[in-house]
Parts: sequence; structure tokens; C-alpha cells
Amino acid sequence: MKRRNRNAKKSSTGLWLVLAVAAVVVFGSILGGVRHESNKPDEPDAPTVAQPPETDTSEPSDASALSENTPIEPSDDTPSHFEVHFLDVGQADAALVECDGKAMLIDGGNKADSDYLYTYLKNQAVTHLDYVIATHVHEDHIGGIPGALTYASADTVYCPTDTYDSEAFRDFSKAVSKAGASITVPEVNSRFALGSAAVEILACNTEGDINETSIVCKVTYGNTAFLFMADAGCDTENYLLESGADLKATVLKVGHHGSESATSSPFLLQVSPEIAVISAGKDNPYGCPTEGTLIRLKDSGAKVFRTDMQGAIFCTSDGDTVSVTTERNADADTLVPPVLPETEPNDAQTPAENDDTPQADVQAPSSDQPAVSQDTSTQETASYSYIGNKNSKKFHYDWCGSTKKMKEGNKYYATCSRDDMIAQGYTPCAKCNP
Repeated sequence: MKRRNRNAKKSSTGLWLVLAVAAVVVFGSILGGVRHESNKPDEPDAPTVAQPPETDTSEPSDASALSENTPIEPSDDTPSHFEVHFLDVGQADAALVECDGKAMLIDGGNKADSDYLYTYLKNQAVTHLDYVIATHVHEDHIGGIPGALTYASADTVYCPTDTYDSEAFRDFSKAVSKAGASITVPEVNSRFALGSAAVEILACNTEGDINETSIVCKVTYGNTAFLFMADAGCDTENYLLESGADLKATVLKVGHHGSESATSSPFLLQVSPEIAVISAGKDNPYGCPTEGTLIRLKDSGAKVFRTDMQGAIFCTSDGDTVSVTTERNADADTLVPPVLPETEPNDAQTPAENDDTPQADVQAPSSDQPAVSQDTSTQETASYSYIGNKNSKKFHYDWCGSTKKMKEGNKYYATCSRDDMIAQGYTPCAKCNP
């Protein structure tokens, strides 16, 4: 009995030993499997739901990025920084546009303004101009650009032509080449980005009257827009009206220094500016801005600012509104027309091929034509408001095509108001709508 019990006990002990070994083996396998998994090379993360790529809402940085068919619409984002400096260059034009660290110069005044342009860019720390727009070849628009390009480099330079026979243009062309750029004639309706602003070329006539070749551009920033008319007159304005272009602008850079040859009522109706900026020289001999232009601007509801009275004019946009500060005389009555000099402009001041002078106020009335107004001061300045046709009894602006076809003997140089002309039996021309 004891032997059997001993064997039974021995057998029982062996069974437990087998079970224990088996348990150890099984447990070891489990642990080994765990250790094996932990020693595997890293595997890719678990797949995630695909997200659409982030849309770059910023404007392209180069001109080629915006095609002719690319719509220019106000950005939904809050614009960061935008300002325009309308510089005081006398009877000339120059404006610096800055947006998000990008800069564009539109015209540069006369040759005598070169040092001023150089110093101004230096003071503004503008060492590079992304774009330069020379609106047309008259000296009072391109003469000072060489000074600007002496300080600042340039990428793209636009001009209605790359060849012109004048000293001012030759100097301009040399300065462009020295700056490492070349002159490009822009295409109408072409557009490019300036930071978060969009620039569109609305007009660029390569032939005809030099003033009418002016590059007209519109700069859109958020919900605000700036329309730069250079020296474009009513012919270009009519073209723009017929083109169907969006002319509405917060700020209008008034065409041709405020002369009578531009800024027609139909044009102003479409632009509907809140602010109008006139670049003109103090005591200029051409009477710019003219009384007629100022009246039309007043009737449009625009707030008028003038470099001849207020110096440089600074416009800052937050994308919804535009604030204006002036170099001086912020409260000046800008609707008062300038007083013409007592002496008439001599032949040297008469517009020549390469001179940029408003022709509307230079031509003296014929000595055999009666002056309607009895205001002797007006007569002494040889200024006139309209040209009437004594045969057809219609009256026109002097830039109207009808006046060019009119015989000199039929011309009636009037210094009176529009109402006075009508009272005398004259009817306004349907084309120029004086």
C-alpha cells in the first residue's frame, strides 16, 4: 500500500510538473510574441481622413500669375497695408503706391524733380520698385524717373512706347537699362498683383495724340479702388465708357492736371469718386485746375485735394475706407480756381511736340472775336470757357473734334458760363457735352 501511494504521489507530482512546464512554455510564447511585436520596425501611422489642401488666398507675386481672364474682385480678407503718396512735383505727375512691402511708381515728374524722387524714395526706404509705370512720354511724367532709378532698382517698367525722339525719353530709357530692366508696352486689360492689391491696365493707346496714349490703370485694394488717369482726356474717357470697364473708384487721380480737356460729367458719373486728387503747379500759367473741372467735381460729390495748395497728399486704405492727410493746408478751399498770371504765356510756353502742357488754356482768343464776359481780368488772361460756332450756334469744349473742323472765322471764344451761352441762343454739342 505504501509503495502504491508513493507511486501515485510520484505520478501526481509528475503531472503537476508537466503542467507547470507547459504553462511556462505557453506563457513564454506569449511573452516572446509580445517582445517580437515590439521589435518590429516602425510602421506607418494609421490612415487619416484626407483634408483638402489649404488654399493660398494671397495674390500672386508676379505679373504673369494673373491672366486677362482672371477676375479682380475685392478680397474677403482684411487687407494689411496700402497707401498712395501723390507727390508734389508742381505742374507734373508722380505717385508712389505701396502695398505689403511691394512698391510701384506711377510717373516721376520733370527732370528737375530727379533729386526729389531720389530723396523721397530714400526717406521711405524704398530700395526696390516692383513696377514703374511711365504713363506717357512727356517730360513732366518721365523726366524725374531717372532720379528714382538711381536709388531704387526696378523689375518691370511700362510705357506706351519703347522709342521716342526726345532728350527726356532718352534719359529715361538709359536709366531703365542701367537699373537692369527694359521698357514694356502693356496690353489693355492685362493685370498684375502688387502685394494683396490688384492692378489693371484699362487703356494704353500707342498712336495719336500723346496725352491720349496715357496708360490708365486701376488699383483695387479690398473694397477700395484708385483710378489713375494720367493726362488722358475726354477721347480716352469716352473709350473707357464704351469699353464697359468697371470705372467705379474710391479715389480718382484727375486727368491732365485738372484741365478742361478731361474729367467730363459722363465720366465722373461712372467713376463716382469719393475723393479726387489733382496734381498741379502753384501759379501755373495754364489755369489748372480750371473752374469748369472744379465745378464738375463738386457736382459729383467728390472731396477735392490739390498738390498746388496742399503739397503732397497721402491716401491710406484699410480695405473699406480711405483716409487722407496732406503735407499742409488740410482745410484749404480746394474748389477755388487758381488765379492766372497777369502776363500771357509766351511762345516758349506754348505746347510743343515734346512739351506736356494743357492746351485748353493756352490758346488766346482771336482778336476779332468778342468776349462775352465783361470781366476784364478774365479777358487779360486770354482764358475762355467754350468755343461757339457762329453759324451752327453750337458751343463746344476746345478739345472737341468739331472745333478742329471749324473755320477760324466762325469761332466764337466765350468766357462766359454755360447758362449764358444757352441764353445767347447757343446749344451744347452732343459729342463733348459742355
